[in-house]
Amino acid sequence: MAISFSGIRYFFEKSNKYEALLDDVHGLSVGAEVRVNGVKAGRVEKISFKNGKVLVVFSVKKDIPIYKDAEVSIGTLGLMGDKYVSVEEGHSIYGELPPNSMIENIGVSSDTESLIKNLNNTAKNFSVVASNLASIISQNRDQIEGIIQNLDALTKNLNTMIAENQETLKQTISNLDMLTYQLNLTLPQTIADIDRTAKNLAQITGQNKEDIRTLVENLKALSSTLKDQTPILMANLNTLSQNLNTLVVENQNGVHTSVKNFAELSKSLKQSSDELNQILAKINTGQGTLGKLVNDKSLYANANDALSTFSHLGKIVNRSNLYIGGRFELFRAGQSKGILSLKFQPNNHEYYLFEIVGNSMGRVTTQYINNNPQTIYEYKPEYTLQYARIFKDPFFRPGKSFFVVRGGLKESTGAVGFDYIYNNRLTFTSDLWNFGRKDYPNMPNLKPDLQIGATYQLFGPLFVRGGVTDILNSRLTGGFIGAGLMFTDNDLKYLLGAVKIP
Repeated sequence: MAISFSGIRYFFEKSNKYEALLDDVHGLSVGAEVRVNGVKAGRVEKISFKNGKVLVVFSVKKDIPIYKDAEVSIGTLGLMGDKYVSVEEGHSIYGELPPNSMIENIGVSSDTESLIKNLNNTAKNFSVVASNLASIISQNRDQIEGIIQNLDALTKNLNTMIAENQETLKQTISNLDMLTYQLNLTLPQTIADIDRTAKNLAQITGQNKEDIRTLVENLKALSSTLKDQTPILMANLNTLSQNLNTLVVENQNGVHTSVKNFAELSKSLKQSSDELNQILAKINTGQGTLGKLVNDKSLYANANDALSTFSHLGKIVNRSNLYIGGRFELFRAGQSKGILSLKFQPNNHEYYLFEIVGNSMGRVTTQYINNNPQTIYEYKPEYTLQYARIFKDPFFRPGKSFFVVRGGLKESTGAVGFDYIYNNRLTFTSDLWNFGRKDYPNMPNLKPDLQIGATYQLFGPLFVRGGVTDILNSRLTGGFIGAGLMFTDNDLKYLLGAVKIP
């Protein structure tokens, strides 16, 4: 009745339901208490069977959190054996368990009947032990009395010995005290060292478990092989020593001659060594041509300077890149250009550009003959020679793109250029050149040629190029398109290496 009425107040409180699957509920009934960390927090709502186990559905106050690592067990209230559901709420780091979820962790349940049964069995065993002990004492009373008398005599003898050796015992105790004091000072460090050594050994053993196992197997195989082969080896060594002894006896004269020849050879080597020492002494003193070369400090300084110069030049060549290629460009009205390019880049901050340009339109100039202007077309190569500086992009794509500023000659006229390297495949270019131009005599006061375009690397050395040219002169503005090849020095090495010369 008390359990039934106690559940009324939980009916009016907001709660969450949870489930647990146990092997045995030890007499738990519907309406029994639910305690979370020992605090009353709910009641048992339903008990049923599921898959050979007991399914317990219980409620817990809504303001008490139950976490995903919670644990459920059956507890006992006092010796009367009242059962209740004990819940350990778990830890918040695992997150809160949603209502109507199954609690997976099942703890060990206490059972008063099992406890009383174990205590009863223990009492019976203790009674048997006491009966056996009384029987043993009764049967061996005389022996026990003799043992007691012997212990009494031993005690007297010990007292006498202690009295006679009191000073020695004091000294021993003093030594033990000193030893204990020293151990207190050194033992912690020793234990720490031993512990550290043990950890290191454990780590080494764990990391090299397979190697140690292999080593043991190899040692076992080696010991087995030595056991089998040692007698044969000893017999072979004995035979060898006998054969050597026989050989020495049979060739005693030859051995004597060899020793004599070796002595003469060592004498000759000594004479040669003396002569070599004399030659080296002359070199050290600067005698002869070789001595002057070795001892001339200016020669050493010149050689060192030359090596330094070659080393510096080698470093520059090693970090430099050379680009060689060409392209063809088609402009408005069928005009075309062919360009041969050579770019030398000694580092990541600058490069030098040299180009030879062939223009189908030629170079147009105006000359006055007898005060009459005449247009002259010169079909000869034009040259581009520029110096360029490379800067990192701090605005749009920091660390990924670059700005390039160029200046010098373009097609044999003064020019400036500005490029934006978006990535290793796409580059946007612009050029401003041909100031004071005279290529169109019927169009005076033309502005310089401004060209904006883009270059895209398709694959390998092949690239395409396109854009708009002569932007500042609306009557001449037009598009252009082109394609070309650009090889690095490494590409040329591979190409030349692949060519077979008959």
